Amino acid sequence: MSISSPHPPRSAPADDWDALIAREAVRQREIEAAFDRADACERAGDLQLALEWLDLAGELSGGLSPECRTQRAHLARRLEG
Repeated sequence: MSISSPHPPRSAPADDWDALIAREAVRQREIEAAFDRADACERAGDLQLALEWLDLAGELSGGLSPECRTQRAHLARRLEG
């Protein structure tokens, strides 16, 4: 007869740290990509899509910096224009 645990064994703390660092690196790349796409859409004249990418970047990063909020407001005014 064998005894099995209902919970899998915890990984070593170093493995947890490595996984956390890897997830953060992916999140940072996603944030940077959203900002890059916002800039590209603005240059292409698609202001609505640029705003959507900026909003996504804000969601991913926990909010936009004051400079990015200013950029977003400027884009929104141009779109309403």
